[in-house]
Amino acid sequence: MSRPAISLLALSMLSLCLSTDSRGEVTTAEKIKELDAKIAALQLEKAALLAEDGATAASTGLFDKNGRINPRISNAVLIIEGDQSVGTGFVVSTEGKKFLYTAAHVFSGNSKLKIKNTTGIHFKKFGTFEAAEGADLIRMEILDEVKDFLEIAATGAVIRINSEIAALGNGGGNGVVAVEKGRILGTSADSLEVDAGIIQGNSGGPVIYQTSGRVVGLVTHLTSERKDLWSEGTRQGTVR
Repeated sequence: MSRPAISLLALSMLSLCLSTDSRGEVTTAEKIKELDAKIAALQLEKAALLAEDGATAASTGLFDKNGRINPRISNAVLIIEGDQSVGTGFVVSTEGKKFLYTAAHVFSGNSKLKIKNTTGIHFKKFGTFEAAEGADLIRMEILDEVKDFLEIAATGAVIRINSEIAALGNGGGNGVVAVEKGRILGTSADSLEVDAGIIQGNSGGPVIYQTSGRVVGLVTHLTSERKDLWSEGTRQGTVR
């Protein structure tokens, strides 16, 4: 029985403390005023954090509000020039390391390769070489210092039809990184179909979401057009 008595006594003393100012104690009104001031300060801090978070989110997308490409993304796309072919690669940060990702056929048949980004930085030091089984995909750890890199979209994330994407790469082998905007037209367990203007030279380049800047795929091949009655007027009637 003693514990409830102590609790009631403590509550009674607290109530007395908040409601009296005869001995210089803080009144309830003053206490509420103080709490209001703290709440206002916290709201300002919250607004600042939200603004900072919004700015960070904006900086990760492909384009800024003026339609200019995010240099963090474009600088992470690599131009690959071989003695037999040209293509594209990109830098990804994962597992605490930086990797060059590209299509396996970009490397195939070349005895010499030059790999550089849009600022002219050449990458020459590489570690472990890995090839995906049953897919046109390889990666190598980059041992050079890397400033700009991409991130891959979360594994298992839903890929939605009509999502806005862009294919970045050395289209046409012109030695520059171009941006081809488009949408996702189709998906399967291991493939995407997009309508971005991809041509030879884009192979190995990233397909990224425009909003987040995250990699959702890699350019690997085009599909030949069908020439039959049933494909006339459809996208199957053109190179895809």
